[in-house]
Amino acid sequence: MTHFKLFSSIFLLFTLAELSAQVKWFPIQDAEKRAATTGKKIMVKVYANWCGWCKEMDKATFPNKNVAKILTESYVSVQFNAEQKAAVTWGGVPYKRVETKSNGHYHELAARWLNGNLTYPTIVFLDENGQVIQAISGYRRAAEFEKMAAYFAKDAYKTTSWDAFSATYKRE
Repeated sequence: MTHFKLFSSIFLLFTLAELSAQVKWFPIQDAEKRAATTGKKIMVKVYANWCGWCKEMDKATFPNKNVAKILTESYVSVQFNAEQKAAVTWGGVPYKRVETKSNGHYHELAARWLNGNLTYPTIVFLDENGQVIQAISGYRRAAEFEKMAAYFAKDAYKTTSWDAFSATYKRE
């Protein structure tokens, strides 16, 4: 019976560690204020409901404990549906959904962040003031995403090329 209690305790500790490693997603309406008060950058996952690669990142990339750790420590993380109906105010400017003649639609804020290149998923890294640092489109595995998040979180993008940073990156 003692071995069972020990095993149960160890299992519980590992389970709690994994649960605590989840990304905390914030509503878009709170992101600017939260970034301003915490001094954190903003990471936005821009997605569409029909996007299979977006769903794959939700299953394989964001639950990774290293990814979750860096996002929790360094970013206000937001998921933004690029086709949502709800209007959003960002930087004091209102943005809304646009209906196109070809029976499609997109959100003006997603178009702004992505420079009109509406491909999903796209990860947008913003500074503490909500200004775009970089938008990176396409599916990313956990290890690559972790490096990307660290590159912008540490402000390495200001002084170091991506290739140099990526080649020397070591997890803290």
